[in-house]
Amino acid sequence: PSLATVISLTLGGAYGLVYWTIRRTQKRLGNRQVEALGAMWRVASEAFGGIKDVKVLGREADFVARFRTPSLEYAAAHASNDTARQLPAYALEAMAVSGMLAVLLYLLRVRESLADVLPLIALYVVAGNRLMPAFHQIFAGLAAIRFHGASLDELYADMSGLPSARRPRAPKG
Repeated sequence: PSLATVISLTLGGAYGLVYWTIRRTQKRLGNRQVEALGAMWRVASEAFGGIKDVKVLGREADFVARFRTPSLEYAAAHASNDTARQLPAYALEAMAVSGMLAVLLYLLRVRESLADVLPLIALYVVAGNRLMPAFHQIFAGLAAIRFHGASLDELYADMSGLPSARRPRAPKG
């Protein structure tokens, strides 16, 4: 039990450390995404709001050029977010395999018999194989919340400025 606890705490701690390290990056990428999306919407609104003028004056290329930069920013923010969210899984899987090898060497040194150590190692490999996806899902969920937090902040700010809807009260009696 103590070795299993150490392994679980090590894996959870490693994911926590990676999340703590990239959380600022996730927030910055989320802010870039919100800004780029806002710029994309502004350009699209202008283009579609005056579609007749755009078509008559042949200004389609101007709007496409104005749309391109925020579109590339938006795509870059999403690509960076996906990389930051997926990359730790591979690094931590390599760490887990290295840790299993260290545990195997430790147990071989303490117990000195491969027949005694093999079932225990198989148990830890199966347990680690089941724990890694769970830890990664938790990490990916927290990273997604951090990334999309800027969008939620923007939505909250917009919704806070709206007048509250008044509901008619039911008559008493």
